[in-house]
Formats: sequence, C-alpha cells, structure tokens
Amino acid sequence: MLNSHKKGLAIVGLASLMLYACTKEKVVVPAATANSAAVDTCITISYATDIAPMVSASCNSASCHKSGSLFGDFTSYAGLKAVANSGSLNNRVVVLKTMPSSGPFTDEQRKKIECWIEQGALNN
Repeated sequence: MLNSHKKGLAIVGLASLMLYACTKEKVVVPAATANSAAVDTCITISYATDIAPMVSASCNSASCHKSGSLFGDFTSYAGLKAVANSGSLNNRVVVLKTMPSSGPFTDEQRKKIECWIEQGALNN
C-alpha cells in the first residue's frame, strides 16, 4: 500500500511539474541588427563584376589556376563553374579558408563567393 501511495505522489508531482513548465509567456525574439542582416543575407552577385576580378587577381596571378593548369583553369567561367558545382570551391575558400594560397580572402570576399555559389554560380 505504501508503494502505491509513493507511485501516486510521484505521478501527481510529475504532472504538476509538466504543467508548471508549460507557460503561456510569449518569447520575444530580438530583431536582427544591421550587421547580422548583412552577414546572413546574400545580395545578387555578378560573375563578371564581383567574382571574375577577384579570382583573376588572387588565383590566376599566382600561376596556380591559369589556362592549362593541373590545379584547374579559373581564367574562364567554365573552369570556375566546374569547381563551384563540385563543392570544391566552397570547401576550400569558404569552409576551410585555405585558398587562395597567397592568403585567404576577406570575409566580404568569401561571402560573395558563397552567395554566388548559392545563387547557382551564374555567368552574369
């Protein structure tokens, strides 16, 4: 009889705890700041205006990704599009930050590359 009384108290206590935990308070989510919105939102990125000049200055000039290179030809859209599609560009530039070998891109440059890939790596 004592065990069933303890079980009953335990069940009542657990039920009370569950009811107490469920409140009807509204959770207020803070509005995004200007900086967090800029980091999380992609603007339209142009291959011709944003990506090609950056890649040309940082990847082709070091003879790493010139025409005929064993490491990939980034002198043309098709060459860069291939590594964007494979995931290699995102992995090496955005995730690992190991490229370009002359030194990683800035946060802003990496974000542009990331956005360009997310937008389909268009030739625009």
